[in-house]
Amino acid sequence: MVGVYAGVMFVNGGKGSLNMASVVCQETLDANLAKGRKTGKRRCTITDADGNRVFARYFCSGDILESYRGPCTILSGTGSVAGITGGCEMISRVQARQFMAFAGMEHVHQQGIGAAVWPTLQYKIPAKFK
Repeated sequence: MVGVYAGVMFVNGGKGSLNMASVVCQETLDANLAKGRKTGKRRCTITDADGNRVFARYFCSGDILESYRGPCTILSGTGSVAGITGGCEMISRVQARQFMAFAGMEHVHQQGIGAAVWPTLQYKIPAKFK
C-alpha cells in the first residue's frame, strides 16, 4: 500500500522550532494478512511556521490492527534548521474509516484518521543556523 499522511506536530511544553509544524509523510506499507503483521517506511517533511523544512525517515513494523513503531531519523533541514540531526522511536496508529473502490481500477482509496507520537524526540540544530 502507498499512502500520504498529513498533520500537525505538537512538542511537549509547546517550545522549540518544531512545535506546531506541519508534517507530511509518504509511506509504503506491506501487509502480511496470514501473519497479521505489517512493515513499512516513511519519508516525512516537517515544515515550521517560517517555511524551514526538516526531512526525516521512519521504518516501522507491527500488528495489522494495532499501532506500529520503529526508528525515526532526522536526515537534514533547510534555512534556520539546516544541519539539524536527531530522532527517536515513532509510534503510529491509523484507523481506516472508509474505503472507495472504482470500477475498472485496480486500486482502492482509503480514508482514515490516526496519530503519530515521537515520545522521546531529541534534535540538535548547529549554533550557526539558530
